[in-house]
Amino acid sequence: MPSILSIFLFTTYGAIAARTTQYQTRCGPSSNCESVIENGTAHHRFKRSLGPGSPDYVARFIAHEARGDPIKTYITMGKTIIGWGCDQPLGPIFKDGIKEVCGAHGCAEDTSYIKDVEWVDSDLARAKPQKRKLELKAKGEYDSQADLDKYIEAFGAMATPKTVGTENRKWCDAEVSYWMNGGCKSTGTCPMRMFPSFIKIARFQNGNLRDRIDVTVSTSGGDGELPIPC
Repeated sequence: MPSILSIFLFTTYGAIAARTTQYQTRCGPSSNCESVIENGTAHHRFKRSLGPGSPDYVARFIAHEARGDPIKTYITMGKTIIGWGCDQPLGPIFKDGIKEVCGAHGCAEDTSYIKDVEWVDSDLARAKPQKRKLELKAKGEYDSQADLDKYIEAFGAMATPKTVGTENRKWCDAEVSYWMNGGCKSTGTCPMRMFPSFIKIARFQNGNLRDRIDVTVSTSGGDGELPIPC
């Protein structure tokens, strides 16, 4: 996978049609946004006082909608691929997590969604699956609950069998008496779901940023485990 995967979608008001490209939009000097680099990842943000709810924002998008300017949606996935849990569906994590930390007009950056997931550290692990904490955080700027609902649907739609990888990790529950004899009390396989730890969706209309949500996911140790970086 390239360091940053950009997917360019052409969005109408009621439907989404997508195709892949390497095109990245640029915020011009007269637009309401600016391009920045944070933690090695390029993204866009509103210029000061030009975001949702401002008089400038209202005026810009009334004009765009009156002309029927198309909405273009950009999805960027970070280069770091992490485990999300054994046989763990990603769609419900996006849906429940974003609902937990985001409201009608933005996301609470100091709030996170926590979910317990089944975890095996690596292939041939000499322990049965453990619990691990998966944490989702989000940053978002948008205009309404209706926009948030569209984002939740879009994030969930990204997690498909074609986009989510699987790393089969075999495990052996090796209690002391079994381990000393070279055996296992029980064995199994953890189909670890693999997906980027950073996902961003931003929508533009005629070169102006309409709204955006960035999602970051991380895991930490559970059941007495120490956190293991992914």
